[in-house]
Amino acid sequence: MGDLAFSLHVAHYLELRERGEKVPRAVDGQYPFTHVGARLHQADVLLGNLECVVSPRGVVSTDHNPFRAPLFTPRILKENGVDLVSLANNHSADFGQAAFADMTERLRAEGVPFLGANSYTHGPESPHVVTVNGLRIGYLGFYLRSLEGAVSDAKRARAGVDILVVFNHWGRDDTKDVLPLQRRLGRALVDAGVDLVVGTHTHVLQPEEWYKGKLIFYGLGNFVFSGQNFDDAHRTGGYLEATVTAKGLVERHFYRTQLDNTGAPHWLDNEPVEPARTAESEPPAVQRF
Repeated sequence: MGDLAFSLHVAHYLELRERGEKVPRAVDGQYPFTHVGARLHQADVLLGNLECVVSPRGVVSTDHNPFRAPLFTPRILKENGVDLVSLANNHSADFGQAAFADMTERLRAEGVPFLGANSYTHGPESPHVVTVNGLRIGYLGFYLRSLEGAVSDAKRARAGVDILVVFNHWGRDDTKDVLPLQRRLGRALVDAGVDLVVGTHTHVLQPEEWYKGKLIFYGLGNFVFSGQNFDDAHRTGGYLEATVTAKGLVERHFYRTQLDNTGAPHWLDNEPVEPARTAESEPPAVQRF
């Protein structure tokens, strides 16, 4: 999944529901995953980018719109099948280091693992490893980590896993065009042994690229996000299903989503669709689609 921002109107509706107050009809017991939950629950490992701060602490420490989420957000994530979140993004530090540290403790207490533990300081990252059917899958999350640092982290993680996945928060807001820095970093990670690179941040879908038989999906857009429903490009997000074996990625399915006025996603596609592809992309290397 792309960006999960449990803030603004999403936070307001969740807090009203939590208190038992009147909410719009669309805000039911499964909100904001009401219309997409069945497919999400089928995933062995469901990962999204948690682009908000789950803490009452701190003061605004950013020049962009700060995103604070309800304190029960980790429970909502678990109830809706989210297994793992990335904190490697520009909003996780919106209220400073104390709030970031408090959020990590709240996620741990609720049993929600996370990537990007050192994203506040842009320091070295260690992988979160999940074993699925005997396969050790490692996940790394990067935001503002240097190319050299990210490559070093990936090489170190590679030795202990069968499959390595990287979540990058990168690119320029509101543009579908891939920046040269994204391409350099994505390809460098593949060269370092990463099997799948997935990106977030730009609030619009970005294309995929195949490089040396590996998939770099540059941007999944918004998945849960109010305040991003002002045009079709920002309303449209993506959901990437990846099937892996010890040989790497063997199948991928891509579905588009569309935000409603409450910031909740709906499926645009009943069947998988082909995402846009960069001009530099090699032919897809997976076995089937």
